[in-house]
Amino acid sequence: MAATEISMDERNLIIEVVLDTQWLFEGFQKTKGSELVGRIARFFQSNPNWNATGYNQKMAQLAGTSISNVNLLEMYWGNWGRYSKYAQFANEAIPSLGHPTQSRVFLPVYIILSLLTLGVIVARMYSRITITGFVRSYDYVLLGGFVMTLAFGMQNAIILSTNTYYRGVWDKNWLDFQVEQDSSLSASILYPLTVVLIKFSLLLFYYNLSVWHPLRWATIVTGFFVVSNALATIFGWAFQCNPTLPWKHHNYMNPEGVCPVDTWKLEVATGSVNIITDVIIWQDYTDPNDLEDAT
Repeated sequence: MAATEISMDERNLIIEVVLDTQWLFEGFQKTKGSELVGRIARFFQSNPNWNATGYNQKMAQLAGTSISNVNLLEMYWGNWGRYSKYAQFANEAIPSLGHPTQSRVFLPVYIILSLLTLGVIVARMYSRITITGFVRSYDYVLLGGFVMTLAFGMQNAIILSTNTYYRGVWDKNWLDFQVEQDSSLSASILYPLTVVLIKFSLLLFYYNLSVWHPLRWATIVTGFFVVSNALATIFGWAFQCNPTLPWKHHNYMNPEGVCPVDTWKLEVATGSVNIITDVIIWQDYTDPNDLEDAT
């Protein structure tokens, strides 16, 4: 079976089978997903009588987990016949999917851009101290944004070169999946906070630029939308599911779990507000006519 013969729906099915199997094999959290799918597929082949007495107990012993977890997975899939069919399909299809990895370009690009940005920040602080004699409040805010950007990029560099180096879930173990999801949530929180600091640095600059009330009120209103959008992004991602952190072992297969937040709509909505505030900050406040009127 060639990778080109596998549709996107079939690929998503394989991913679900791999993750569900990794969840089940509680005693083998450091074993790759493809290997665990192979084990469960062989188990079904060797034990075709799903209604046999002690069948779920035997599976629990194989996976190093509790019978309640086995029962939960059986209930989730409807019956073992359906799950065994898809597990067999996944086991046969995984070799044709290959071993896709992350690009190695990110780390050198991150280092180069970080050094360039550091040079700009150092030059700015040096000029503030030598020319004006002191560093202003918005410079400190910008410095905080730079530190947050470094932390955000460093986290991505580490994750992309370790736990998520292999992009296919079949090449990862359950602990890798956990780290990947933790990192994703962390990025969803760090990014809007970084955006707030950078934009607030500019807004503070504009606020202190003139005592012209329309300009100051414009910065206050824009700042309100920047903060509100960041909070919506953070809370939307952090509490997208109930229970929270749905990828954690006991929450992953929670039959009562729900994820009411449509993350695609969340990204479109908050991203749109980000773009609008970018346009307002970079266009309106740098309009020479506005500054002339202000003076």
